[in-house]
Amino acid sequence: MTPAARWRSPRAGFAAALVLALVAAGAQGVLSTRDATPPVTSTARVGETAVLGGTTVVVDAVTTAAALPAAEAGDPDVAGPAGSVLVLVVFTQRVDATVDLERHFCTSTLVADDGSVWDTDDELGYRLRRPEASTCGDDASDPIRPGEPRQIGASFLIPARYADQVRWRLSLEDDRTRLEVRP
Repeated sequence: MTPAARWRSPRAGFAAALVLALVAAGAQGVLSTRDATPPVTSTARVGETAVLGGTTVVVDAVTTAAALPAAEAGDPDVAGPAGSVLVLVVFTQRVDATVDLERHFCTSTLVADDGSVWDTDDELGYRLRRPEASTCGDDASDPIRPGEPRQIGASFLIPARYADQVRWRLSLEDDRTRLEVRP
């Protein structure tokens, strides 16, 4: 092999590897553009209605307190540890016939101004007086029926210092939209 051929061979291999890497990166970019595209965010206040794709959401109430009523009549109020507050968000969802119920689910979080995020606390939620449904998704015991309202309760336990700094965020995963409510 001539010196020129030896020099070209590694360069050609490198160039081929570079082209393959760029093609793979481009394909991955095309496949993941959905994840890279930020969701569309709507805002509302308590009592207002928001339409997110084929889902209508009414924010019924946002209650923040050191203690909230227990699910069982006669039980003492439910309280968190010292220095915490409970937040209960009650909202009504109505989906139209265009919503794919197998892909319809949501994430309910509280977000603070400093970027702190809290997920729902299901253990707490089962102890509170709230709507039976705790998620937007279909449930065998409480299926979603297009056109019919479904009241949902989401409960959170957060540090008391964040009580007046949080907003509730409902993210609908099926159409990449979300609603933010500042109580």
